[in-house]
Amino acid sequence: KYFIGDLIGKGGFGTVHVCSNLTPENDERGQIVFKSYALKTIRNIDHKAMKEVEIMKELLNGNEHILELIDHELNNESKVLFIKLPLMNGGTLSQLIKSKQRLSENESRYYFHQLMKGLNFLHNKRHIHRDIKCENLLLTQGENKILKISDFGLAKVLESKNTICGTRVRF
Repeated sequence: KYFIGDLIGKGGFGTVHVCSNLTPENDERGQIVFKSYALKTIRNIDHKAMKEVEIMKELLNGNEHILELIDHELNNESKVLFIKLPLMNGGTLSQLIKSKQRLSENESRYYFHQLMKGLNFLHNKRHIHRDIKCENLLLTQGENKILKISDFGLAKVLESKNTICGTRVRF
């Protein structure tokens, strides 16, 4: 179904490659192109991997600061889950910080504001991400980059007002 290209990310649960559909699509101008996407591959899937897809489906088209799910496919024979996502050519916030060595106060405020808008949307939908880090904050290409929250592998639907996560400290 896809031509799988270069590896662009690797985590504890899966890998992300650049991919293109094997059949052409029409772009915004009506031109026939082979669009590129990010394809996340999760092997040895379990209910947690499927939960990531379910959460992303619930958040579909909800906020410009949440990476949207395009498609997914489960191969039951090989127990592999494929998640098709937009290709974010601007890299991660971590890569941006490393390349510049530091962000100005205005740049920091710009990205922090976008992160808060995305998290506010998530929390209003009663979802918690639980893995916010610069490597999971993707950027669009261009001068005015848009930050998008990605990787919902540890995300959870908040079922009550309190959730316990982390180490309990006793005094």
